[in-house]
Amino acid sequence: MKRNKIKENSDKLSVKIAKEYGKKDKTDVLGSYTGVPEDKEQPVQDADDL
Repeated sequence: MKRNKIKENSDKLSVKIAKEYGKKDKTDVLGSYTGVPEDKEQPVQDADDL
């Protein structure tokens, strides 16, 4: 029975992952400037941008 529950949970998680795959992330995980400033502020270059 425990094995069936693990398989069921695994299948549910696989479906969730498949639905999320390909969606555009609202964050920039690489930290580069996207050209869309908030509050009309200019971007600040920091160490990871060099």
